[in-house]
Amino acid sequence: MIIVSITTFQGKTSWRNFKLRNSILSASIYPDQNNIGRLELIDSERYYATYGHIDWSCTFTNTYKKRRDTLILNGQPFEMTEGILTDMYFITDSSLVPIKQDERDMRRTETMKTNN
Repeated sequence: MIIVSITTFQGKTSWRNFKLRNSILSASIYPDQNNIGRLELIDSERYYATYGHIDWSCTFTNTYKKRRDTLILNGQPFEMTEGILTDMYFITDSSLVPIKQDERDMRRTETMKTNN
């Protein structure tokens, strides 16, 4: 179980620094700005994702599958994150590269740098 607390004090929140300590893999679009887009593989079946902007954020969990060098996320992350995250990534040693899908406008989807 993951419990996330959001505390607001004079317009500043503490959720941006929340990180899972035992995650299998952690990746973000901008490592110094966790609120833009972050993905963490919690265990061998579930992931945790966060995306947002300066004044709001969205966090959710769902399941994933890993097939060789491809990460497949369930739960429609592309739709839930307005195209910031996508459903499939190519896994390299230092990044998660979005796999482009012809039927989607993926201009907002970027490569994520791994932190592990």
